[in-house]
Amino acid sequence: MAAYPHLFLPLKVGSHFLKNRIVMAPVETGLEKQDYFDPRVVEFYEERARGDGPGLFILGNGVVHETGLRNLKDPVLTAGLLNNAVRLTSVIHESGSKVLLQLQHHGAGADHMFAVSASRFRNRDTGRTLHRAPGLLVSHLISQYSLFAYHAILHGEFDGVEIYGGRLSLPNVFSSRLFNRRHDKWGLQARTLFAVELVRRIRSFVGPAPIISYRLSLLDLHAGGSEWHDLLAFAQALHYEGVNLFSFDIGFTPNSVPVNSDLTPAGVWVPFMEKFSREIKVPVIFGHRMPGPDRLDDILQNNITSLVEIGRPLIADARWVEHVHTGKPVRPCTLCPHGCTRPDRREGREMLACIADPYVLRRSHKHPGGLDILVVGGGPAGMAAAREGALRGHKITLVDEGPELGGLYRLCAKIQGRSSIAELLKVQERELVELGVEIIRNTRATAQWIEDNYSGSRILLATGKESCMPDIPGIDTPNVLSLEDLLQGRVPVGHRVAVIGSGNVAVDVTRHLCTHDLKAHDEWCCAWGIGDPAEHIGGTLGVIPHLNPAPRKVYLINETNETTEELFAHERRLYEVQWLRMHGVNIFDEANVEQIDSHSVRVSCEGEEGSTILRVDHIVVVGDREANAELQNELTELGIPFEAAGSMKFKRLLWTAFTSFRHSKSAVSEFSPPKQKLLEHSNKCTQSTGNTQNNPQVIHRLAIGNGRILKPSFDLQSPSPRFLRFYIFRFLCKVEGSSQSSTLYISS
Repeated sequence: MAAYPHLFLPLKVGSHFLKNRIVMAPVETGLEKQDYFDPRVVEFYEERARGDGPGLFILGNGVVHETGLRNLKDPVLTAGLLNNAVRLTSVIHESGSKVLLQLQHHGAGADHMFAVSASRFRNRDTGRTLHRAPGLLVSHLISQYSLFAYHAILHGEFDGVEIYGGRLSLPNVFSSRLFNRRHDKWGLQARTLFAVELVRRIRSFVGPAPIISYRLSLLDLHAGGSEWHDLLAFAQALHYEGVNLFSFDIGFTPNSVPVNSDLTPAGVWVPFMEKFSREIKVPVIFGHRMPGPDRLDDILQNNITSLVEIGRPLIADARWVEHVHTGKPVRPCTLCPHGCTRPDRREGREMLACIADPYVLRRSHKHPGGLDILVVGGGPAGMAAAREGALRGHKITLVDEGPELGGLYRLCAKIQGRSSIAELLKVQERELVELGVEIIRNTRATAQWIEDNYSGSRILLATGKESCMPDIPGIDTPNVLSLEDLLQGRVPVGHRVAVIGSGNVAVDVTRHLCTHDLKAHDEWCCAWGIGDPAEHIGGTLGVIPHLNPAPRKVYLINETNETTEELFAHERRLYEVQWLRMHGVNIFDEANVEQIDSHSVRVSCEGEEGSTILRVDHIVVVGDREANAELQNELTELGIPFEAAGSMKFKRLLWTAFTSFRHSKSAVSEFSPPKQKLLEHSNKCTQSTGNTQNNPQVIHRLAIGNGRILKPSFDLQSPSPRFLRFYIFRFLCKVEGSSQSSTLYISS
């Protein structure tokens, strides 16, 4: 019997057979702004589809109209982009997997001058006032959805589409009584008409065979949200019009609660999804902070027609599915607060990045090896350099002065919610051993030691950074602790603590000192005010949560020019600050530490008169870190050449990504006539033989020709300049919405 039999059990969705129950969630790579189907994106999905890959892939960022862009820098779908999708879909189909294109309109979540909503709406998160969508535009948007679904399936060879109807998307704001206060046919008691008509039109365009999935807002987590019986009736109507798969979103905005963070217990949303699945006899996709494979298999055992959606674990480990199936160690996701994106200087934008796999979207070819390289430092940079050098065929020796590799990462694993870092370090160390890297522990690499033992080797220094104390009177007081002092447990921390610092590390340390680790489902939901949606409208309790007393009284002193709320609003993680305040943390923003003594800290804040004296037992400084240059100076004195981590020569020696990537199949140059294309796909479906129950790998292609097909006749692109379209758009909004000018305010 295979491991995890229910996880790898085939499932039929519509007329398509999925080879397993694993779905890869939509991922924003950052390359969509350049090309939806960039060769690097193709390679990214090819690596995850190869062998035992997920049974279903969902590709996101398919914005159907300019008014639905998150911002105007993002691209909108075109027929030409979908023409190039064959490069990607063919790679996924070769592995026996299916692929859907997610069609989006960000609606009330958009941040630009063209943004529209069901009613006039003020989004306090973005500061934008959104226009009421004119009736003519609503009809046009439904046509745009249908047209792109038609092109995606017919020309892009997608197996179906997913309609994004979660959070502040246009289908969801039209369905919500909070956002939809219209008095035309799209409002009043017909709020769900937009989504229902949308599904009906798409199904008539594409025929009966393709999959139509709908991402539903399961819990609004806002007073006045959807009632449970209305949600079930809405889902039944969508199923009747052609939806044969449901997935879920949680909350109107990601700021409302930690949906996918380290604050969220694994599988906390599963009971709500199971409740929906029992009422709607349609395959559903369980997602958002899913647990490990053992619990996933148990969930699927109790829900035989369901699937599970995996996102961040598949970014951290491209072969996650294969490793789980074969019982090999999995490179874990550390749930880092950056949200899998980092600014990329080469590309000039935010791109997909991962701490667990620093080479995601940055693959490079193997080069002829032969160099002897000594890597000094066994922290994250040193381990990454050793791994890359070994992959390139070099002989690598890694030396570290400690008994265990990991450096500061190993200390960070002791922070509450970061225990997965220790597991990640074990997997990375095992990879180094398998690649033949020689690891020397408990050895301090001095310049003389390097000259005596590795005089002929290339020297790479990854000695890390050390904490540097700010210039504050009294900073040398014994009760002042560095980050290393705290995490190594050198000093027992008292009951009143001040944390000086800002950003992710300071917040993590503050949370570690003052909060309890809530793992029980009921306890965590009660803490965040989440209740049974069948009993509480919108799934919110609407009461002040009851929390156990915090173990310490903690003060967070932020010395930057931005408030803590502003810093975390940029990353859409305001719930972090909310969680600290719920546990009694006093946050001093734009503060200046004037004096430190053995029992207190004197703090003054910008715009406030006088100063505040905080009685504390200890002060933890989470400040800047400086590179350890001691070894560099010694090597320079002896005339031994070296390269330090971060230098351009260091990167050229090991990291030469973005230079050459393996290209996939070229896109088709011309579309065949629609009728001929439909006949070809229909013949492929009718000629397929064999027992599909015993052979779930059979690819059922599109079978569009069995139903009524509507051939779109309108153009995808508007020829008018953007500013002219904007003024025409504003005029239509004012004319149609002059009698309904009420403004709705809502914020996370």
